[in-house]
Order: sequence, then structure tokens, then C-alpha cells
Amino acid sequence: MEIINSKENKKVKEARKLFQKKYRDKTGHYLIEGFHLLEEALASNAEIVTIFVAASKADRVSADRMVVVSDDVLKTLSDEETPQGVVAEVVKSLQSVDFSGNRYLVLENVQDPGNVGTLIRTADAAGFDTVICVGQTADIYSPKVLRSAQGSTFHLSIQTYSEL
Repeated sequence: MEIINSKENKKVKEARKLFQKKYRDKTGHYLIEGFHLLEEALASNAEIVTIFVAASKADRVSADRMVVVSDDVLKTLSDEETPQGVVAEVVKSLQSVDFSGNRYLVLENVQDPGNVGTLIRTADAAGFDTVICVGQTADIYSPKVLRSAQGSTFHLSIQTYSEL
């Protein structure tokens, strides 16, 4: 098993750019972190580009898109103080709003990423069908929103409109 030890590895550097919204928008990809979010992504058949896993946790992941990296390299792919050992690059899903549902949550100008994630998670738990983010609402693909949502972004149709 080959382990990437260089923080300057091209694949690692490209993934690290996804911390910035402009690169997430440009590529249509984003990063998720942790085994729970990876399990949710796999269960929802999300399109996963690469799974970066720390050498110390490689036994917990078996996937053909897996790349084993040193713990130091994984830390550069994480925005957490203590990384969980796995980061995955995922393709944004293009969903259209399904207005045949019964429950919609509209978030307008909710700027705190933790609050956006919590509201998405709550909508999922309450049986909502769609979350619509308008105005200056925090980016649903930011690491903090995804962490707060705890996988609910894979269960709901989520639409964003920066200008309405």
C-alpha cells in the first residue's frame, strides 16, 4: 500500500482548495470529513471522487477510490483540531426543487454556518422534503455546515439561490 507523505502532492493540493467557496463553485466538488458523513454519502449513492484516509485508519475503509495519506497530510485536509482520519471529495448533486412535497424550510440570510447545518438537520428530523436557501445564507457545502447537518444534506433536496 502506497502512502502519500507529501503535502505538496497534486491531488492533495487540489482537494485543499475546496476549503474555499470559489473552488467549490468552480469544480462542483466539496469535502466531507469523518466516518459518519462518509457512511451517509455512501448510503445515499453520492458521487465520491476520492477518499483520503489516514494510514492509521486505513483498515476502516475499503473503497476503490481510497487514497492513503500520512496523518500530517490528512491534517492539511481537515479544518478540525483533531481530524477523525478520513476526508472525502464529493460531487455536488444537482437537484431540482420538488414541489410535490408537503414541507419546505426556507432559510433567508442565515449567515452562521452552525445554525444553517442545525436547521437542515432539524428539517430532516421533522420530515421536511426540501430546504431552500436564499440571499446571503451560509454555503451549504462549507465544512461547518456539513458537520452541523450530520449527513442530513444527503437526505433532503437542498436548493440555494443567492439572488431572488
